[in-house]
Order: sequence, then structure tokens, then C-alpha cells
Amino acid sequence: MDLPKTYNIELEDKAAFINKAEKMGMKIDTFDIKDNKINDTFSITLNTPQDVEIVKAVLKSSPKINDVNITEIISKEIKQQIQEYLEK
Repeated sequence: MDLPKTYNIELEDKAAFINKAEKMGMKIDTFDIKDNKINDTFSITLNTPQDVEIVKAVLKSSPKINDVNITEIISKEIKQQIQEYLEK
């Protein structure tokens, strides 16, 4: 497993994600989390295999918490920019 590993999660799921991860024993440092308000996501960087397993368990047990694919976000932004350009 390659470490560190970064997960991108929807910003609206941040509190639920942190609460569930902490209940499962993960210690979350504020330096590990970065908000990206442009994409409405936050990223969390994990440095241990145990933390990776906890995050996988949180995401699997909570289908409402969405792990976001950055490629998907970029594709949406490009489509939106093209649409705005064509509407001019």
C-alpha cells in the first residue's frame, strides 16, 4: 500500500466522516484535512495503514458519505465552462 494516501470527500459529509472515524479509533489532526471550497470537497491525507482501513470501513458503512473522484470534479468543471462559453 502506497502511503501517504489522500481521500477526497464531499464537504457536506465532513462532520459525519470525522465523527465516525474518531469513534472507530482514528486520531484526526487538523493538519491532515484541507478544505477545497471551490469543489465543495475536503481531502484527508493518511499516513498509516490502520487509518486507511478505518477510512475504508467508514466509507463502506456510510453510503451517504461520498468519496469524490477528482477526475469527476474536473470533468464537471470543464463541461460547465464549455456550456457557459456556448451560451454566450
